[in-house]
Order: sequence, then structure tokens, then C-alpha cells
Amino acid sequence: YKTEDRDIFKISNYEEGVKRILEVIKYESELLNNDNSKIVLGGFSQGGLMSLHIGFSILDLGGIINCSGYMCSN
Repeated sequence: YKTEDRDIFKISNYEEGVKRILEVIKYESELLNNDNSKIVLGGFSQGGLMSLHIGFSILDLGGIINCSGYMCSN
């Protein structure tokens, strides 16, 4: 994933972060001939929440790692 044009560490809100992660997954998936089973998402705290949120929406991922994060029931 090329980052020359953007600073990937400056994410102003959750939705923008999800959008950015989905862009990376799409890019990596194309490199893997659309075999998402080779992609694993992971995160700590809010990153763990984002991994769960995104991972559950992309059903054919290889896995999700969540450390010290949880999804609210709301």
C-alpha cells in the first residue's frame, strides 16, 4: 500500500479510519488475486474494535485478532 501521497497516521475520525483500512484491504486483496483468506486484521483497544467491525463485514478474511477491545451491543 503506497503512502507517499498521504500521511496514514493522521486519521481524524472513526469512519475515515474504516475507509482507509478498507482501501488497504482492497489493495492487498488485489495483490493476492482476491484471496482474502490470506489477510488477517488485528488491533489493540480501538484498533481491536475496528478489526472486529471491518472483519465481520468481510466474511472471507483469514482471521481477526482483537486485543483488549470489545463491541458494544448497541
